[in-house]
Amino acid sequence: MPLAHPLSLAARQQPLEDAAPASLAGQDPREKVASAPLPQRNPLMGGEQLASLPPPGQPGSTEPPAASRPEVTDVPLPGPGDKYAVYDIKGGKVYMPSGEKLEAHSGYGEGFDNIAYVNKRMIGPTPPNTYTLTMRERLFHGVEALRMKPTADAKMFGRDGFLTHSYLMGERGDSNGCISFKEYDKFLAAYKRGEVTRIIVVAQLANPPEPENPLLAWLSGKPK
Repeated sequence: MPLAHPLSLAARQQPLEDAAPASLAGQDPREKVASAPLPQRNPLMGGEQLASLPPPGQPGSTEPPAASRPEVTDVPLPGPGDKYAVYDIKGGKVYMPSGEKLEAHSGYGEGFDNIAYVNKRMIGPTPPNTYTLTMRERLFHGVEALRMKPTADAKMFGRDGFLTHSYLMGERGDSNGCISFKEYDKFLAAYKRGEVTRIIVVAQLANPPEPENPLLAWLSGKPK
């Protein structure tokens, strides 16, 4: 009978726990460590923060930044022959060259007369700017509206299409950003007479005129 090879006998006598897998035979020890499976994460360990997309409003979000709140503006009020009017958003007034003050508003819902929403399309008030007035080609919901062309497009927050018109969205004068007049017929008549060709919109006048006593104004014959 042939004798058993001494190496075969030694292999059979080697303990199982010391036998290395065939795939690791001849590997560098550092490679063996790198290929060893990692232990599972202990579920009881806390305090670790996983990487994730930032929620809206945090750095990296695509949400546009809120409009900065414009400062109070010290603009001279118009006088006879100046051919411009001044609209004070916070005060809710349009100051005419004749000295008359007309109630006016802009914005819708929470954006009503609220300068913090000036960058919100269809909600915020009219962006502060200087606008040239021209007659709209067609009636706007039955009203002779005036187009407002801004002189500085960079201040418009991507908004456009502003008009002047009467109250069309409720008793308090809400609008989608247009200037809504309580007594629009007076403003329109002044435009048609050539007394107003521009309107300057400000967030808030620095020194608005003190409101007059209605009775004294009536007795003196001054416009309200």
